[in-house]
Amino acid sequence: LFKGTFPLFVKHIIGPFTAFFCYDFMIDKLSVLWRTTNMPVLPLVLFAATCGTYLGAAFTYPFAVSVREMVDLWPKKGTDPFNGNYRKASIYLWFHQSILSFYPGFFKRYFWHIAPQWFFTILLAEKLGFFKYWRIDIFSGAGDNSNEDSFV
Repeated sequence: LFKGTFPLFVKHIIGPFTAFFCYDFMIDKLSVLWRTTNMPVLPLVLFAATCGTYLGAAFTYPFAVSVREMVDLWPKKGTDPFNGNYRKASIYLWFHQSILSFYPGFFKRYFWHIAPQWFFTILLAEKLGFFKYWRIDIFSGAGDNSNEDSFV
């Protein structure tokens, strides 16, 4: 039933999760710039969304595209080194000496197709309040990222 779904799972589940996680992490670290200074929030949100989108795409490209090509296209050129198994191809890719060799066509074939939707999804989630803290007390961490949270 799930045979051949590994690249789709990585592209549509792990990729956005990584992008959202990186965005949330960066917003938490950069929030001190608008909590304690007069810096506007929008440039920091755009910077964090761009970085999160790029990191999500850079993490998932080898597993969503390169592994699929290794399993589906390499056997047509000769022997099948992975026997049609995405797990074996992913292990080979992960433990290979240079993972950078599995990034050909990153921007042309992958990044510009998924980056706009991930970027605007992050901005929409920010606008809807998905990244706002709902509990404000001394034990909950950053609070709601207002300047009152900087002073304990």
